[in-house]
Amino acid sequence: MRLMDPDAWKVEQAPAIVEGVDLLKNHRVHSDLGTLDCGGRVTAHVVMGNTSYVITTNTHYVPRLPEVDPKQILIRRDMRFGPDDPVLWPRLYSKEFCPLPAIPKAPTHPQDHLAVMWWNPTPDDFVCPASGMTLTRGLGRLWGARFSKFSVRTHALIKEYEQYVKSLPTGTKPPLLLPQLVQRLQLSLECLRMLSTYVRMVVGVTTVQREYLELTGLLRYMTKYRPRLVLINPADTTQPDDCVGCFTNDPRIAQILWKVCLPCWLIRPLKAFADECILKMVVPFAATDFLEMNPATGFAPVLATDRLDDCLSLLHCCTENTPWYRNLFEGHVASTAAAGGSGVGLAGGQSARTHSSRGASSSVSLRGTGSPYAAARTESKARKEKGPGPKLARDKSLPFDRPEMPTTISLWVSTLAAVDRSR
Repeated sequence: MRLMDPDAWKVEQAPAIVEGVDLLKNHRVHSDLGTLDCGGRVTAHVVMGNTSYVITTNTHYVPRLPEVDPKQILIRRDMRFGPDDPVLWPRLYSKEFCPLPAIPKAPTHPQDHLAVMWWNPTPDDFVCPASGMTLTRGLGRLWGARFSKFSVRTHALIKEYEQYVKSLPTGTKPPLLLPQLVQRLQLSLECLRMLSTYVRMVVGVTTVQREYLELTGLLRYMTKYRPRLVLINPADTTQPDDCVGCFTNDPRIAQILWKVCLPCWLIRPLKAFADECILKMVVPFAATDFLEMNPATGFAPVLATDRLDDCLSLLHCCTENTPWYRNLFEGHVASTAAAGGSGVGLAGGQSARTHSSRGASSSVSLRGTGSPYAAARTESKARKEKGPGPKLARDKSLPFDRPEMPTTISLWVSTLAAVDRSR
């Protein structure tokens, strides 16, 4: 990720005349900028679907719309979700998820107190709990010094949430999503203490980071930006805060975001340009300039829809369904299924993948709950409808196919298979 590169947000100037239209013809002094100029500080020209558009903004840079596949989500090599994740890249404004633009933007200085929330772990951070030395293989956990940074920031944010709850009028409850995110963040942080594979440790780190940023965005929206909406006068400054922001093609939404000092990028056809004041033309950023785009090895795409709520749910499900430990029976799963064994899969929004320390595999539904009881009830109901069948003894030459069974000795698999079982 280049998000914390001090030069990451420097923009390149672009030509002012686009398709014969001089976009700087209404250049005026900075104080004359209005809400319908959307700040007008910089503008970029983009082409989408063979149609030319201009993007005006109240910030000093313009990102491109995320080039994502609405039918699937990919986990990348850094165990993040790239432009599929609204925490990492701005998305189109959603009325149902209006706090998303308030998520903090990655700082440009590594010493910033929030820089740890975009930090990428390395094998040097994966240590043996007994010696504290770096592991080359096996199970370990996040280095204690790194964990302490996450712990300090997380507990400070939870304390901020508790103060917000105390400030609410008597009988008023916070939005349901707030306590849910607080609980998820607490559990995810605690899980970082557990021994796991290296990949699962990295997934645990990125999970804490994303949930922290989601909670921060929602808390900021409720305590800072939402109150500004009811004020007659806008904020004291027209400079937007360092937040992720969002895209919109609705001038009314752009006016509101301009008023509360959240970054926004107003998209409109080039033909609609008239009297707007623009101070500078720039080249838009692409997600490939900042984010890891290469998919992770061993992780298949996750089937999705174009609904933002489905996308957000899947981002949480994908991390929950990544196994903590290596599957000891990998390689025998196929033979077990062929013999009629009932393999235990992961619940969540994922397609078939392989259980391993570097990946996971299962057959799952889009809105899976992760509860093993749901699958058990479904299987029991199907059995009752079908009626009693012949009782079949388990093939003792095959490895156990249930996670709660004790571990078998690998040598027994080949030895038992060679036993003469004829009558």
